[in-house]
Amino acid sequence: MDTPTISIDYYSILYIFFLYSVRIF
Repeated sequence: MDTPTISIDYYSILYIFFLYSVRIF
């Protein structure tokens, strides 16, 4: 947990992608 900002960014992108995928279906 040296760079939480990067982790948040990565998780944010994943979350957005997941939401988009769900919306497509």
